[in-house]
Amino acid sequence: MSNDKLSNWMWVLLRAGAVAVLVVLAVWAGLWLGERSAPVRKSSTPEQEKEAVEPKAVALTGDALALEAPPLFFFANVPAGGDWRVALEEMGMAAGAGVHQYVVPVALPWAEFGPAPNAALERLETVLTLDPRARMLLYVKLDPPDAWRSAHPDAVAKVGDRVLPYVCVASERWLEDACKGLGVLINALTDSDLGPRVLGYVIACLEEGRWYQSEGYDTSPANMAGFRRWLRLRYGDDAALQAAWVDEAVTVDTAAIPAMPDSANTHQVFFALPEMQRQVDFLQYVSDQTADCIAALAGYIKEATNSGAEVIAPYGYSLELGPSAAGHYALMRIIDSDIDGFVSPVSYFNRGLAGAGGPMGPVDSVMLHGKQWYLIDDTRTGIAHDPASGAITRLEGLRLEHVYSVQQRNFAAALSHGLGLFWTDPEGQGWLHDLKMWDRFGTMYTVYKEYSAFRTVLHQRRVPGRTWPTPDTFLVLVVDEQSRFYQQCDARLNRIVLTHARDCVLHASVPARFCLLQDVLEERVPQAAVYLFLNAFRLQEGTRERLHELLARQGAAAIWLYAPGYIAGSAAVENVSATTRMGVKAFDGPATSGSIYQLAGTWINKNEEYGEAIEWAPLFYVDDEGVDVIASYRDSGQPSAAIAFFEEGWASIFLAEPSLTPALLREILHILGQRLYFQETTVKHFDATYFGPNFFGVHAQEAGERLIHLGPERLWNVQDLLVPEIGWLQKRSFMLPLKAGETRLLKLTPADDFARR
Repeated sequence: MSNDKLSNWMWVLLRAGAVAVLVVLAVWAGLWLGERSAPVRKSSTPEQEKEAVEPKAVALTGDALALEAPPLFFFANVPAGGDWRVALEEMGMAAGAGVHQYVVPVALPWAEFGPAPNAALERLETVLTLDPRARMLLYVKLDPPDAWRSAHPDAVAKVGDRVLPYVCVASERWLEDACKGLGVLINALTDSDLGPRVLGYVIACLEEGRWYQSEGYDTSPANMAGFRRWLRLRYGDDAALQAAWVDEAVTVDTAAIPAMPDSANTHQVFFALPEMQRQVDFLQYVSDQTADCIAALAGYIKEATNSGAEVIAPYGYSLELGPSAAGHYALMRIIDSDIDGFVSPVSYFNRGLAGAGGPMGPVDSVMLHGKQWYLIDDTRTGIAHDPASGAITRLEGLRLEHVYSVQQRNFAAALSHGLGLFWTDPEGQGWLHDLKMWDRFGTMYTVYKEYSAFRTVLHQRRVPGRTWPTPDTFLVLVVDEQSRFYQQCDARLNRIVLTHARDCVLHASVPARFCLLQDVLEERVPQAAVYLFLNAFRLQEGTRERLHELLARQGAAAIWLYAPGYIAGSAAVENVSATTRMGVKAFDGPATSGSIYQLAGTWINKNEEYGEAIEWAPLFYVDDEGVDVIASYRDSGQPSAAIAFFEEGWASIFLAEPSLTPALLREILHILGQRLYFQETTVKHFDATYFGPNFFGVHAQEAGERLIHLGPERLWNVQDLLVPEIGWLQKRSFMLPLKAGETRLLKLTPADDFARR
């Protein structure tokens, strides 16, 4: 250590005692004040942040280090140069509410480019001084500093002539240096008293730290080399590549990254094959390369920590990211690696008050593989820290009760699927600087822990009829990763058939799972009543037959969106007919979507219109007298949706119209005889609903009473988890009054109360 660094460190130690006392007093005040107003502090400088530490070892016993703690964290996401003192005050509130788990951003050492690992250790010591019971996930951004990028220009992402502020994840030099930096950080933690407090690492990179880049095709030298390595592994030799690309001149060593097609201003949905196979290959390469990079980093961390650290990555946003070049579509490739979990924000679409707040990816597939998915709740609260005055301000006109309700909805989404949750102040600006808010988070923390124990009892006893909802009411939303690579028109179509359809499921009042197609085919997914195939555009003949056999064996129904099985070797409308088991034709040239419902329905009216008027090519229609038509196109009058029942015991519903609505989905489920847990009343409500074992969550779109029908099998006791004095005893159905935007979390136990014994 240099003399300058040594003197600085001694100076910090000399001053730390007095400052540490002030910090501890501030925490004590947060614990004691409860729901009183939080004290206002002046903003801190980086030097003041260092002064807030007194390194010390704290011996913990009992439940302080219990592994049974629920996967709920406060994410103090303070950017470099941000006001760390605001985050410390929020941590004090978290500790006062009984939440002692934190996600803490730390800087990665980059060899000669810095910073030294001391900076990370000092930040963690600050947290430990503040909360002696703290356990931490370290949020580590792997983007190299400017000096590193200047020294390695070939490893920097590039689109055309523009150099991007991101690394190319195909760069072997970058991956090597990132692992070295992680090794330095891990060794420093191991040599300190902090190691046992670190639960693991959230590894972040690229745009927003979430492993995607949306600027276009990366044509950097590192990516070119990576693409050629991938092609050699895929094709083996030049002859195989030439046959696939229909190009006798191309070789593995000369193959270039293709020009990015115009996906925004085209009605052509799929790449023309085989002449555009290079586009398909490049899109798959981007996802494979990103996934392989994350897997390699997870493997390195596991080895360096003797498998003692959890590794989490922001990845797998296949229900949210529109562009197929985003790199997030190889979740199945990475899911069986050393990775322990994934993290994503609550959906950026339809996330406000009365919105669905859906997951960005197939969360249930991740859980079925024994991994964890975490939601990031970064709800805008209207609370902020004024760096000039140091005051905490609140946005006028924003009702905190509405903020609390959205946060409770996000909690319901996590609780229902067993997901983790990061309560996040996304820029360290004081968004969670509210004692009443933390009091509610503390209640949620306790509810999650108690409900998890309740679920364990349910699972261990497995008494028939005691678990709700029943398996025959589940809908499985199925998303396919491979089909993404065949789309030329990506973002516009995916917004409709993926993101919007996902939200329709959450508004349909049926229990749902969000899964990958491969997990359905390999029968990891528990048996369900209905499978909604969002984008199963590429199905080989053998895969199609396996799906039909599974559907017949389970007596299930399949709802197919837009172009199921269209690509099977080649693209042909006959493949859609074979998949849906209906006669299907394609319009000549581009045709316009937008449909009219043809039946007198319970949830959707006859002649009610739905779907956007957008030109697509291809666009399909049903041409089969042996099926029941349920909707037709506005423009042509041709059947756009139909249903067929087969002697083998399964049903096929084909929605050639790409759009789906909550009312249409409910109507289809009603036709199929499926149970809807919201019953018809004089007003049709389409609230967001969340189902877990003996759990029902609802987030209201508007005020009014809902008739909740729990099923005819038995009587249930219903209790509000957040307001325990509210409940209903011995009910098969009950009326639930709701305010606009209100969230309810309800727990069900059999009326004989077996689960409490």
